[in-house]
Amino acid sequence: MKEVEIFTGIRFYYLTALSEPFRKATKDKTRTRKVISVECDCGTIKDVNFSDLKATKIKSCGCMMIDLVRQSTTTHGMTYEALYGVWASMKKRCDNPNFFAYHDYGGRGINYQKSWATFQDFCNDMSEGYSEYLELDRIDVNGNYCKENCRWVARGVNCHNRRKRKGSRCLSIGVCMKESKFRAQLTFEGSTVFRQIFLTEQEAAKAYDDVSEQYYGDRPNKTIKELLVPI
Repeated sequence: MKEVEIFTGIRFYYLTALSEPFRKATKDKTRTRKVISVECDCGTIKDVNFSDLKATKIKSCGCMMIDLVRQSTTTHGMTYEALYGVWASMKKRCDNPNFFAYHDYGGRGINYQKSWATFQDFCNDMSEGYSEYLELDRIDVNGNYCKENCRWVARGVNCHNRRKRKGSRCLSIGVCMKESKFRAQLTFEGSTVFRQIFLTEQEAAKAYDDVSEQYYGDRPNKTIKELLVPI
């Protein structure tokens, strides 16, 4: 069976897909065309031709053409770089209640430092070390977006630095209940490198932190590392 491709939430330059492709009647109602609902970084929501979006013939709601005229007066000169998209997505996660991921960010009190309301100040603070292959990551997942709490990491590290799974009966990151016991599991670069069953959640959380420290250099559950005492 052919795997179904999911588009909701995917970014296409300055547009974020809000739906899956669907058929919509043309203005003269003589035929239908395949469209998809998108939201532009400027806040505009509209339906666009799906094939044009995939072929990158459409990159914004149309506001890009206005920005092109203004580009000569901007100081950063990076309006259309991927870094701008990172900044715009960060703001939408914190500011826009209609954005699909808002409840995980702004909805639970996550915000960004005041100076980052402008792209120029965000760029000044975070452009060093940036690559289009890296993602913006908050070191403390419950903290705000600010220079002290943000870093550039590979996607695998970003996925690792998450809160516990929704619906989990466990309080610890990387731990889930397996019948009446607790399973700790760690993934690194797409492969499971650790999976073990424990009698208590505390044991599982510590084991997860021990392995996480080896692969990622952190202890997400903040358990205490036991130091070997020389005999």
